[in-house]
Amino acid sequence: MIYLGSDHAGYELKERLKAHLKARGVPYEDLGAYTTESVDYPDYAFAVSERVAQGPDGDRGILVCNTGIGMCAAANKVPGVLAAVGYSAPVVERARNDENVNVLCLGGKAMDAGEALRAVDAFLDTPFSADERHVRRVAKIEAREAEPPASVDEIRRRARETLARLTEEDFVRKLWDKDLSAWKADEEVREKIGGRLGWLGTGSEASAAAGELAEFAAELPAAGFTDAALLGMGGSSLAPLVFSQVFGASPDLLRLHVLDTTDPDILATFLSGTDLSRTLFILASKSGTTIEPLSQFALFKNRLRNAGLEPGEQFIALTDPGTPLEEMAGREGFREVFATPADIGGRYSALTYFGMLPAALLGVDAAELAMRAQAMEAECGAHRTAAENEAVKLGAFMAEAARAGRDKLTLLASEPIAPFLLWLEQLVAESTGKQGLGVIPIVGEKPEAPGVYGDDRLFVLLRLERDETLGHWAGEMAEAGHPIEEIVLSDNYDLGGEFVRWMIATATAGAVLGINPFDEPNVAEAKALAGELLARGAVRQPDATFDTAEVYLSPSLRESVAAGNLTGPSAAMDAFASSVRERDYAAILAYLPSDGRLHVPLERLRHALRERLRVATALEYGPRYLHSTGQAYKGGPNKGVFLMLTRQAGVDLGVPEAGYTFGQIQLAQAQGDFEALGRHERRAMWIHLSSGDDTELAELAQALESGLA
Repeated sequence: MIYLGSDHAGYELKERLKAHLKARGVPYEDLGAYTTESVDYPDYAFAVSERVAQGPDGDRGILVCNTGIGMCAAANKVPGVLAAVGYSAPVVERARNDENVNVLCLGGKAMDAGEALRAVDAFLDTPFSADERHVRRVAKIEAREAEPPASVDEIRRRARETLARLTEEDFVRKLWDKDLSAWKADEEVREKIGGRLGWLGTGSEASAAAGELAEFAAELPAAGFTDAALLGMGGSSLAPLVFSQVFGASPDLLRLHVLDTTDPDILATFLSGTDLSRTLFILASKSGTTIEPLSQFALFKNRLRNAGLEPGEQFIALTDPGTPLEEMAGREGFREVFATPADIGGRYSALTYFGMLPAALLGVDAAELAMRAQAMEAECGAHRTAAENEAVKLGAFMAEAARAGRDKLTLLASEPIAPFLLWLEQLVAESTGKQGLGVIPIVGEKPEAPGVYGDDRLFVLLRLERDETLGHWAGEMAEAGHPIEEIVLSDNYDLGGEFVRWMIATATAGAVLGINPFDEPNVAEAKALAGELLARGAVRQPDATFDTAEVYLSPSLRESVAAGNLTGPSAAMDAFASSVRERDYAAILAYLPSDGRLHVPLERLRHALRERLRVATALEYGPRYLHSTGQAYKGGPNKGVFLMLTRQAGVDLGVPEAGYTFGQIQLAQAQGDFEALGRHERRAMWIHLSSGDDTELAELAQALESGLA
């Protein structure tokens, strides 16, 4: 990918370069400026350079200002960038051959267009020579810039500068007015953003719908229902999961089961332990085409029909207007269809029917929850400047911390409200983790002494005011110099306001980072790969085997790991750990039940990784994470090292009339994501057990942990 940037003086030449790149078939992205109106060139130099520095090795940047000198000076301030001014093709050839320059700076007023195009061709076509003397010299430059992230005081200073700029640009008013000039992007991206801003003001809309939802929920027990099963993924399931785990179910209403999975063991357990005849099924999908809930629908519809029941009355749909799901719901005679606005993305839909209907079924006071959301909307409304707006201030701090190298947003919460972090994790990861940039949310790590954590972290603590233990820990962290923000909640219902705070903060962070916080390009990529694997069948050749395990390595990991040495779990884990560098993060991606006996050994393994390697860690369950952190893992900063764990399904379930099983879907999803990680030059190891036995999996986790001793 070639990233382009210019100021007003370089705009016309940049437009010529775009046509030239298009004619050559070279993919590019224009990061501005988009007019000849006067702007500050460092803003565009930094935007392009950060993309190049944090993207795959093949990414490069081209910057244009009046002379090219200012852009070059600014670009070389970004670690990972080697920029040079190129006034002629021979000079650029030397810069590529000798210095491995990855950002070319041109003078829009200092050179003619023909020479500029020839310089660009030399930049694209000349490889780095890799001669020993050149490698040695470039390494000395890189060693000079390998410094720790900026200090906390410096990050706060940068955040204040950003807030001053946002205040001057009237960002908050523009955000609430849905004025697309708030986003520094080209017209195509702005148009996409304009179609995803319906979440602003959903607190008021939730308040208006609260009575209707309470009435609907109250009718269900009388109709014979005792349970509700939500069939959905990502933004369709995580807010309901939060409400279920934080508030529990009212004894007078329904028990809620959130089935955001393709794991046949989890589905089989649900089938054996639930009276389907008394279960209301909530089929939730914004697009109406999501494979997981549609496959579950086919399964449960088939089981109900086989039991002599009429399925339609036991299903309701949550979807956008005009989707295939809405059409199917009418055809199948669903009990109810709740349509939500199409201009609200899934992860921003917690205060729409997608979150509020399941909350009402549990007996959560939807009116109170909506009132807290409205209060936060008022507190963070258009009348507050950026410098006064708590949500915007949080977003600016997150973005500047990420730019400064503190891109591991470590989220902790008081135990009663900790499930909220699952929703927050998706919001931050899917919204900011793209184009080599972003914030990596870290959820579920146990709080430890300050010395355990590296200098790439930003901490945010959501604490109930009665929780003094976490308050004491936060004080110790701040005293030790770690950046930590503390948000105090009076009770569980304050989460209504936190949905609002964090949506505004995350949108702000996206604006500051210069990305679109409302798309998720790499989620679709993994889905497509999984679909191809389901259609043609998975053919895999392991890099190594031991016992009943097959081991696969991504191309980037295969470069540094000798597959012949992977003779057992300890050796595999030692090889995995050796590939983790300072300020990386390590993530376990487990396609296993999240609430079974395997969770404890996997948590031990996760924390053993943190203790040995002193890096941020994550434990994610598939396929849930594919609709959450999976976006940032593939599209965000290339600092992750991934250990994927799968097993052959013990008891599988067929998807009626589909020609495949849930176990096959799950393995296709795992392999599809593994391939996507590899395509993005991520370091990943996949261990697949041919046995589905829980005991064998627990033993594997313990053996992997021993490899870290």
